[in-house]
Amino acid sequence: QHKVLKDAINSEASTATTKGEKRKLPSSPKQQKLSSRLAAKRSRQNVSSFPG
Repeated sequence: QHKVLKDAINSEASTATTKGEKRKLPSSPKQQKLSSRLAAKRSRQNVSSFPG
């Protein structure tokens, strides 16, 4: 049951992140790469912050 809840939270967070990324699309490819790297780092932190 906990795993299902965690999956739901993870999917929710990822969709929110993609929505935010789509809203403020960076113009230059350098900015795009930077934002994607930041998003990856953020998602990795979110996953590690969950217990278990």
